Amino acid sequence: MSRKTRVASAQMAFGPEVAKNLGTMEAALKRLARRKVDLAVFPECCLSDYLVPPAERDWDAISRGASAIARLARSTKIAVIYGSAEKNGRRKPYNSAFALDRRGKVVSRYRKNHMFPWDLPLFTPGRRAPRVFRLAGIKLVTQICYDLRFPEPARLAALGGAQLVTYSLAAALADSWKRPVMEGHVRSRAAENSIYAISANRAHGVMMLRSAIVGPDGLELARAPAARSAELVAEIDPGAADHKHLADRRRDLYSLRRR
Repeated sequence: MSRKTRVASAQMAFGPEVAKNLGTMEAALKRLARRKVDLAVFPECCLSDYLVPPAERDWDAISRGASAIARLARSTKIAVIYGSAEKNGRRKPYNSAFALDRRGKVVSRYRKNHMFPWDLPLFTPGRRAPRVFRLAGIKLVTQICYDLRFPEPARLAALGGAQLVTYSLAAALADSWKRPVMEGHVRSRAAENSIYAISANRAHGVMMLRSAIVGPDGLELARAPAARSAELVAEIDPGAADHKHLADRRRDLYSLRRR
């Protein structure tokens, strides 16, 4: 029998003040520790803020914040996935998702692959597909926002043995039709690959999707309200992510291989 894992999605508001964002994360992690959570997922760029010109980034504050999050992971004994701009020498920064284990060690760093037009003046696209890694006893991959619109990364992850895909987002200010579509994408990525999915979006007055935890059958285990901060918690069984229908694919007609 596989071990059950308590996972969380932290839907939070954030802005240009790195110290304030860090304080919001700290408070959330302390609350989640009392709920005995093993793994917590936070939104895209929740530490650094999202749409900020590279020259206006406070890299010293971001560096101090990253060190503080590592200490928080150790003190709360929670594995953490969070988003932040990542310095890239003299080039535009990366939009990255950092995965820390319960000792505060960075075990994975994913750089956003798919970019909206407004991302490109601000960020350098990542050049590597997401890789499966183990965190809190789960095999998983991380994704960021616009990556959700593309099914290939989640499928490649499932073929690589992933049991969970996480989506950190800052998806706001969209036309109303996008909410059901984007929320449907999260459920579809789970169901079409028989894996769990966790989305963690920015809390905002107009949200493109509400954060959720979804089972391998595509049904929601937890759903956040719109427009306000919330912490979702669910107990999952990684062994239930069995990729059971992938063997029925017609690979004689098409191919999808990890490169």
